[in-house]
Amino acid sequence: MSVESTEQNMSTGCDRFAGRVPAGQEQPVVLKKNGVRHVRRLESGEEEELLSVGLACSECFSGPRLGKILKAGFDYEQKVMEDLLAGNYASPLSNHTSGGVTEHLGQFVEALEPHLPWKEAEKLDWCVSLQLEGASAVWAAIDMVLQEAILTSGDKKRKMVAVGATSYHGPPSTSFGAKCPLWQKSYQLKYPVPIAGHKFDEAEYLDRFDAFLDAHAHE
Repeated sequence: MSVESTEQNMSTGCDRFAGRVPAGQEQPVVLKKNGVRHVRRLESGEEEELLSVGLACSECFSGPRLGKILKAGFDYEQKVMEDLLAGNYASPLSNHTSGGVTEHLGQFVEALEPHLPWKEAEKLDWCVSLQLEGASAVWAAIDMVLQEAILTSGDKKRKMVAVGATSYHGPPSTSFGAKCPLWQKSYQLKYPVPIAGHKFDEAEYLDRFDAFLDAHAHE
């Protein structure tokens, strides 16, 4: 991968952003991407190219394929921008759900339906919950599953949520996940998971997982 030097110790202003690393610490700035190939600028001002594999929001599409997917939205936003600058009524780019939804929500759900994991999905009672980031998505999914389970079974005792022993989904003290630096989360249980870089014995792991189920399945 190539590295080139630019202005030294270039501040990005991102040191005021608290996320992933403590506030006050500069983070790399991603300048451009082509699939998993990213070019980013470091705090020193150097630019580096690297293969960025994994990431919590890994990208499935890039290049012309991603361009084709985004084209309709880009054209829509262009028309919205023209109307805004002309002082006309403009179609909403987003809308708070207390006031209604945009007409494109229905189109999104229709486009999603062919990819559902069930045969004859149109005969099932299914719905979609949309959230913008990880913690809210996990909260919403758990809330819906718990409500559905209680409504269909009448069992109000099984309310615990199992989380992986190394999982995280947002601010660690208030989100579901293994980390809890400020207080104990009494509403969740941690189940064992393989840990990258640690020796893995499949039989031993399965024994520990079975033991977890035996101890907590009723919760």
